[in-house]
Amino acid sequence: MQQNQDIECIWNPGRPTKYHSGLVEDLVRKRAIGWSNVMISASWGISENTFYSWARDNQEFGDVQEFSKTLYQAWWEEKGYKMVTGQEKGDFKTWISHMNKHHGWAGTNPNISTGDTIHIGNMNVLSVSHDEIKKKLADLMERNGALNISDLKVKLLDNDKQ
Repeated sequence: MQQNQDIECIWNPGRPTKYHSGLVEDLVRKRAIGWSNVMISASWGISENTFYSWARDNQEFGDVQEFSKTLYQAWWEEKGYKMVTGQEKGDFKTWISHMNKHHGWAGTNPNISTGDTIHIGNMNVLSVSHDEIKKKLADLMERNGALNISDLKVKLLDNDKQ
């Protein structure tokens, strides 16, 4: 058994980084045309983890990456606007799915109607009293041969009292 063996420690930090300041401008350019972090990372030949490490370890890159989120979302919102206004054709389901996944649209709006309750607080639909709404609803039902208003369970929510 040998005593006092010298142990050589070799540290290999891996490949040299691909990061350089020119990537900051490329990041802004690509985010402004709707590219995701994954697409940008792939175009640079790096992993998404490396992308986020650069954002954490390089202040300029991190600051620009944070700002570029606005450019990215603006591009996608403009795409939706152009589809709605008929300036472009597109698939709304795909667009909405993208917005839900990448821009936090899913599950964040408390005014989205689910189940049996319709929330109209932000719609500015009517500026009439609950009694007037019930009367108009009863008139419509009567004209269309529907059930009597008393047969329909209607609960009008007053946002001011909630």
